[in-house]
Amino acid sequence: MSEVQEARAQGMSLGFSCASSRWAAMVISATLMLFGGLIYITYRDHSLLMFRWFDVLGVDAWVAGLGDQILNLYSPPNAWFVYSLPNLLWLISGVLLFEAIWGRIASRQKVIWVSAFCMVAIGAELLQWVNIVPGTFDVHDLWPMVLVYLAYLAVVKWGQKL
Repeated sequence: MSEVQEARAQGMSLGFSCASSRWAAMVISATLMLFGGLIYITYRDHSLLMFRWFDVLGVDAWVAGLGDQILNLYSPPNAWFVYSLPNLLWLISGVLLFEAIWGRIASRQKVIWVSAFCMVAIGAELLQWVNIVPGTFDVHDLWPMVLVYLAYLAVVKWGQKL
């Protein structure tokens, strides 16, 4: 049995087997990434690095205008929404993107890549705690990311038993 057939038999995927489901996963991934970005440009301080990138790209005025328009429609929500939700959305977006790329062609390599991606996200948060990576450590960022990763591993493990 080939590696692809073996992986399919094990069911080590979140279930994006057909092309339309894979496209749906990519659209959901992009939507989550965009929503997290909109939260940043609307509610976060403009001294963050990403705003310097917007300046270099020459889109800073457009981004600031978009953020102001959203801010006029919606008052700032709670702190978790502004400071922690974007990280969580970006992590889920990345996991969905890996799943969309691999689809049902599941393997240990896919799990390793998703795990590495999650470990980079979790590790970056932990490195903020010891001031190696710039930013502010927040346990409200860390625990949801850990839970998403554990949920992914549980789904992979559950899928192996089907």
